[in-house]
Amino acid sequence: MKEITFEAPSTIQPDLTEGVAVEILDRKLTRKATTTLSKPVKLEAGRYIAQATLSDGQVLSTSFNVTEDSEPVAQLLPDVDATSGSYENRAAAAGASPESVRAGVSAEPEVAQDAPEAQTRAIVAPAPEGVYCLLAGNYLKDTLHPIEEEWRPTTVSQPIDLTGAETPRTLQLQCGAGPVWNMLIPLNPGEPGKVIWHWQDGRVLLDVTFSNQDVITLLRHAIAGRITEAALCIDWDTPIAKKQLRGDPEHPICAVICGYILLRTNQIERLDSWLREFADRFDWLPDSLLVLAEYYARRGEHDEAYRALLKLSGRGLPLFSSGLSYAVDRLSIYEATIGKRPETQSRNMKEPVTWGVEAKALLEQLRGIAKRTDFDRNVLTYKVA
Repeated sequence: MKEITFEAPSTIQPDLTEGVAVEILDRKLTRKATTTLSKPVKLEAGRYIAQATLSDGQVLSTSFNVTEDSEPVAQLLPDVDATSGSYENRAAAAGASPESVRAGVSAEPEVAQDAPEAQTRAIVAPAPEGVYCLLAGNYLKDTLHPIEEEWRPTTVSQPIDLTGAETPRTLQLQCGAGPVWNMLIPLNPGEPGKVIWHWQDGRVLLDVTFSNQDVITLLRHAIAGRITEAALCIDWDTPIAKKQLRGDPEHPICAVICGYILLRTNQIERLDSWLREFADRFDWLPDSLLVLAEYYARRGEHDEAYRALLKLSGRGLPLFSSGLSYAVDRLSIYEATIGKRPETQSRNMKEPVTWGVEAKALLEQLRGIAKRTDFDRNVLTYKVA
């Protein structure tokens, strides 16, 4: 246990901070403790989020690590995108500072004005210089290769302009002497977007800026743990559902996010009429296969689910970390049933399938990525071995 004290910025008027409560939550947004400004609280080692709402409605927040060597004082910073209310009950804006709320997503297409705030997020040390390059290629099938030979310099909160493509794109970034990080680019072919990186507690955080409002709305809810609210946004007759829950959606990336939300809320019947066509039509989108595979599995059609998963090798790594989790979990189940217990296969699969070299290699690759993946991030982000 270590005592941590929270302080407001010196620019905040003292009468606004007197007796203000500070909520401390873990990465799953579960409340772990409550204290007040300048009153220490004992916390176990781990990563936390702290939030305080001042008497004028202004929200202060920060995310921090508790270790033996961590600073005993955590500086709360203005949460410029937040509105009144707690994390559990309000819309935690995708541009807010805690990384478990951001989870790889930034809501606003232009973020240059946030640069001064982002540079002060780390409570230990300023961010060093960074370099990045854009890679192409299917990691599951061959090696990634740079689109341009030279690495480009970048600084904290500096937007990196990108464009989606029909072949997998990966942004590779290194900050100072730290590890190299890869992030999949979740953009439709030809769609413009931006990536911004931050430096927090000695850690690189990569965020994607989306311009599609449907994507922003759904991810804001899902990332903040409000799956019920996210599901309501794609209820039967909502505008998003009409535009995206079909075989030819207006925005394929948004459609696959809808698919993940329907899986999370176990509404698999709402995938019946459009998912197969969607997965076939957009063969550049790995996640459509993963949603389809999980859909088949929950219907008890495990032979179809297994075959859909094997096609992932031809498309590449999923764009979202949820997809990686589904793939590893489901393939691990099939490894145990198909590979070692043939009698189980005969009960659950309509047609015989074989656990072979291809399936084994795919699962080993995905497990290797999963061990290095930052699952706090919504977009698939992993450390280079």
